[in-house]
Formats: sequence, C-alpha cells, structure tokens
Amino acid sequence: MSLLPVLDKGCSGYVNDHVKDLDINTVVKADPFTIPTWQTVLKANDPQYIAKPSPAPLLIIQGGSDEQIPPVSTQLLAQHLCGIGQVLERWIYPGQSHAGVIAPSATDMTHWIADRFANGPNPDPYKPVGQNDVETTTCPS
Repeated sequence: MSLLPVLDKGCSGYVNDHVKDLDINTVVKADPFTIPTWQTVLKANDPQYIAKPSPAPLLIIQGGSDEQIPPVSTQLLAQHLCGIGQVLERWIYPGQSHAGVIAPSATDMTHWIADRFANGPNPDPYKPVGQNDVETTTCPS
C-alpha cells in the first residue's frame, strides 16, 4: 500500500524503477485473469471491446520510436475505432520516444485542443506544423 502513490507519478519505466525489488507474489493473491470479477474489469478497459464511438473526438500522439507502446498497437487501435465510426486523428512523430514526443508535439496538441474548445470541425483539418514527416491518420477520412 505504501507504494501505491508511485502509480500516479510516472509511466511504466518510472514505476518499474520504484518497485523492481518487490516480489509480485507478496502483492497479489491470484492471477487477475483467472478471477471472473477482474476479468470483467479488464475486459471493460480493453479497447478491442469498445463497440460504439465516443461523441468526443480523439487525438492519439505517439513517438515513432516509442519503446513502451509499439506504434503498431495504436495503429490497430485507430483502425478498430475508425471501424466503429470514432472521429479521431493519430499523429506519429518519427524518431521520438514514448516521453520524447511530448515537446515536439506540444504546440500541435495545444492547437488541436483549442480547436475543439472553439467548436472547430471534426475531424480537424489542422496538420502538425513544421513536422512534414509526421505520419497522420484521420477518421473519417
């Protein structure tokens, strides 16, 4: 319980650095995938089971060299969400890592968010500025 606040302070690398000496068997009583109640919670939080689009548009920003979440994962997520009619944009910044993408995308992200609050069109016609090599996916296209 004393390590629980670590979860709010960083991504998986940060958490791992702070709990790496912890024996997982002292924390869990059983594999959550084998407990029906946990299976329900895990399934409800798994994007592959999302069956209807959110009314809010979605922006996915990722580094092309993300070492924690493979870009193909967000590609598959975007394909699934586009398939159910979700309005979304996905921007992949080549050469950027999981955390390294934050600075190069900050201006673009802020612009996209401001457009949402200004009731701009969805999907937003805005494209990352000065980032000609950013891979973009838009749904609906």
